[in-house]
Parts: sequence; C-alpha cells; structure tokens
Amino acid sequence: IEVAIEGSREAISGGEQARTFNASLSWNAGTSQGTAKTNIDLGTVESTSLLGGASDTWGGHTWTASDLANFAVRIDSNTATNGRDFSVDQIQVKVYYTVDTTAPAGGSVTYANGYVTAASVPVTYTLGTDSGAGLNNASGKIQRASASLSGGTCGTFGSFSDLVTEFDGSYTDTSVVNGNCYQYQYVISDNAGPTANTATYTSANVVKVDTEIPSTVIDAALGGGNPITNGTLTTATNISFSFTPTDLVSGVAFSECKLDGGTYTLCTPALVSYTGIADGTHTVYVRSTDNAGNIESTATLTWTIDTTAPVV
Repeated sequence: IEVAIEGSREAISGGEQARTFNASLSWNAGTSQGTAKTNIDLGTVESTSLLGGASDTWGGHTWTASDLANFAVRIDSNTATNGRDFSVDQIQVKVYYTVDTTAPAGGSVTYANGYVTAASVPVTYTLGTDSGAGLNNASGKIQRASASLSGGTCGTFGSFSDLVTEFDGSYTDTSVVNGNCYQYQYVISDNAGPTANTATYTSANVVKVDTEIPSTVIDAALGGGNPITNGTLTTATNISFSFTPTDLVSGVAFSECKLDGGTYTLCTPALVSYTGIADGTHTVYVRSTDNAGNIESTATLTWTIDTTAPVV
C-alpha cells in the first residue's frame, strides 16, 4: 500500500522542536492500526511525502478486499508545542494487488463407503493449498446431502447443505439417522476479493446408516404331521418349520438355524427339518443377519418329545 500525503508545515523557529508526524493505516475504521511510519517531515512549502510501496503491508497485516471498506489513515503529530503544526491538503492511497482467479486445489474428503451400524459417521478431509491469495481457513465447511434408505437402496439425494464450519481435518457426524444414505463434500475459499475463489472437494462414496436389527418369526411347525407350538408334547421324533425374516432398511442377508446346543448353519425360510430327535425337551433357534451386519438375538420354539410308554 502506498500513501501520498500532500501538505506543508509551519516554519521552525530557532530552538523549536522539529515538527514531524507519524502515519499509520487501519483496516477497521480506526479501531486498530498497523505499525506507524514515524518522524515524517513535510516542507514549509507545499510538498508530497510518499510512504509505503508495492510490497509494503504497513506492519505485516494481511489485507483483504473487505478491509478496504473500513480503511482509514491516521496522522499523529510528534510536536510538543501547541498551535497548528501541519496543513494537509489531500491524502492519496494506492493499493497494489494481484489478480487471483484460481481456486484452492489438492484437498480431499473421505468417509465410509457402504453400511455403518452406528448413528455416527467419521469424516476426514484436507484443505488443499492456494498459491495465490492463500487459503481462508475460516471459510471451510463440511456439507451433506441425504436420501432415504429402503431395502438396501438409496432414494434420490437432496441438495448439499452446510453441516459444520471447521478446518481441523476431522469431524464426526452424530446427527445421522437410521434408514438414511449420506454423502459429504468439503468447501473452502481463498482470500481473493471482492469475490473469493471456492473449491469443492467431493467423494463418490455413499454411506448407508442401518442401526436396526432384523426380526424373524417362526411361522409354522409340524411334528409327525401335527402342529407344534411352544410347550407342545409330542411322540414325533422329527420337526419341520418355516420362518419369515424381515429387515426394512438394508434387507436380510442370510439366516441361520440350530437345534439345541448344535452349531448354527445356513437355512432357508421355506423349510427347515430335523429328524431322529431323542426324547426330552428341545429348542430350535433361528437368527438372521442383515446386509449391514446387524445380527438379531434369536427366534425360538421349544417343545417336548416323549416316545416312552407308561409302565404299569
């Protein structure tokens, strides 16, 4: 910034202190000033004192276009005596600037691609760089778009909107909702003015939030052709049953069944059969896992087999 001050001072009489002044610049209408330039002397005839220059920022302040809307020049006299010291006719200010039409570049945004089973999504990002006006870190924003999730399929995404303003590189979104899909992007601007250049860093990832466990119902069971329900006493040594697994968010991936303390094996809802079962009380267990990895506790059916005749 270059400042030209045109004016004159009164003549210095013998023994009188030399009349000089200090000049400083403000970017907020005089509330704050940069480092002053001191002991500047105007002649006794009209003259111009040229201060600063193309590379002079007057104290190291990082100037932006918005600062110029509240720009002020402050002049303070160094003379101890009373009376008029200076006559200033005009002050001209010349601002040197570089045209910057290039947006920041090299940043990124990263988050999960696919299902998450907790109501939180960690998002990490990098700001990139700007070789022109420099990054305006305070402008950095994470934006989010959402869509409904049903049967494992995302609906139509809405527009991106601001989620949070920050620039420390990581954020955990705890406002996500079960049964929704989300995408994130990071937006940051540079310090160019009056209109900053803005970069948007995107990702093709889609995170699907499913915190809901599947639900399985054992529909019907038969032993020796007769119905079996919880608590049934039968002489049949076999059981067959069907079941219905349900998961409205991500969909059921698979189901598993077992008899008593056996090992879970994959089973299909249409028909499950066990034969050659010994006398005693028995339980069949069915559990389902959805496409997000949520596993339900179990659905159960308990009955008793008794093939031993009474002893008289």
